Amino acid sequence: MQNLILIEEKAMTAGSGRPRIHLRLNPDAAYVVGAMLLPFAGLDVCIVNLRGDRLYSQKVELTRADSLPDLAEHLARLIEQVIVESPFAKDTIHSVGLGLPALVNSAKGTLHWMQTYPIQPFAMAEVMSRYLSLPVKIDSGANIIARAEHWFGDSLEMDDFCLMVLGWGTSLAQYADGMLWSGSSGLNPEFAHTKVVFENGRLCTCGATGCLVAYSGIHGIVSQVCEARGIDVPDFAHLNAMFDEIAQDARKAEPVASKAFARAGQFLGTAMSNHVNFWNPKRIIFLCDNESLAGLLALPVRAALQQNSLPTFSGQATIEFRVISEEQYSKGAAALVLEQLYRVPKTKEAARISDLAAQELSRTARVALAKLIQL
Repeated sequence: MQNLILIEEKAMTAGSGRPRIHLRLNPDAAYVVGAMLLPFAGLDVCIVNLRGDRLYSQKVELTRADSLPDLAEHLARLIEQVIVESPFAKDTIHSVGLGLPALVNSAKGTLHWMQTYPIQPFAMAEVMSRYLSLPVKIDSGANIIARAEHWFGDSLEMDDFCLMVLGWGTSLAQYADGMLWSGSSGLNPEFAHTKVVFENGRLCTCGATGCLVAYSGIHGIVSQVCEARGIDVPDFAHLNAMFDEIAQDARKAEPVASKAFARAGQFLGTAMSNHVNFWNPKRIIFLCDNESLAGLLALPVRAALQQNSLPTFSGQATIEFRVISEEQYSKGAAALVLEQLYRVPKTKEAARISDLAAQELSRTARVALAKLIQL
């Protein structure tokens, strides 16, 4: 593995004078393990370069861990196994980036809450780092994907955009003034638990009632349809299959399924309109786990946004629905590491390019670097 992050290249010049020096990103200056814990789909592990190219990947199944320490050890052992089975020696791996469907403090590497586990701080990154003997960074899944959009996607020249991930749940990430936003305690937003029903609301997995995710996520949609039809909600292993059947029914205008999707879109769009009225983002991106969510929610979401956003803000943000690609997870993991490489100079090479970034990359440097990446 080459250690130079930026490579100097002399450009040929006509006539006399010193040749110009161009800088080119060396994508193989570091290799990164990107891992994403996906509900019902196990652990997606890939090894990428600094350009976010997937060089090796595996999907591995998980077994239930009884505690967060057990989960940290289990995840670390699975990642170690993938590294061993890959063509890359462990000493060529710079670090590990892990996305979790959880409430986390990425700066401190602390997991605060993940469904089915107690609500309590746990030093997930530190524990996994000890097992792997590698630096580990963690963040929420939505923040991982938002980084991919910001660094490598067509949103890279936009400093203000909102990204919503729709799947089992409803997760949000927000870039404001070129920075990924987090609260005062460094925690990622939990938009899923925005209250949309105030009387006789559905019970949420968080213990409260009326949360957005209880109506607009895959589990929420399936649960509502099953209750209306008087049948049991399937277990997690069969939830996606039931959702696909309900989506087919909705496309055929079956009343119960159609109502569930219309309601999910209405609540999601209404909740997002509150976000628009508060943040006024330039762009809103809905990334969906599958085509059914994107196709069936787009119209009711847009209608609710139009109806409930202030006239001054309505129509200002561009809105798009897309299906998540695996590449976005790997590019997000690469972006996690890029942030660290350019944040604090720790090597002579990093110090040599520290004029590009001191504490955080400036907007101009970030855009220029992204253009280099795309060459």
